[in-house]
Amino acid sequence: MGLDVKVFQNITKLSKDAEDYDFIAFNYKEFKERCQNLEWRAKYKGETKKRMISYPCSSHNDFRRELAVLIGKERKFWENPDVPKDVPFYELFDFADNEGTIDSESSQNLYNDFVEYKQLATDKLPVYYLEYYGRWLEVFELAKDAGVVVFS
Repeated sequence: MGLDVKVFQNITKLSKDAEDYDFIAFNYKEFKERCQNLEWRAKYKGETKKRMISYPCSSHNDFRRELAVLIGKERKFWENPDVPKDVPFYELFDFADNEGTIDSESSQNLYNDFVEYKQLATDKLPVYYLEYYGRWLEVFELAKDAGVVVFS
């Protein structure tokens, strides 16, 4: 099973019976606050920027482990169900690894974290994960201004 992440911009909410839509605003109930600016389970159409991330869920989990180490936490820190909200990358640590929606507000928070830790990532992350870091930075940069990130 893999993770595919797309960014949509210029999104428009559609009627509930629309058949031609790009995504449904959805998260598991534990992560519902990641799409506060979207109507829960509504259908949307948007401009697809491109598929930004496509890799196995295990690679995503490995990347989150590397982020935890980057911010001075234990590798398994992010697996804790009670990740503190004030921790950098919180919205990515405390989120499903297979599907869901992240709105522009959460994307702005994540973008800020990725910018803040970019130099440290450049200095400390293995090259393999540094490439992922750059892609995630771009994802949240594109989504922070009224965009949306869709995990599928």
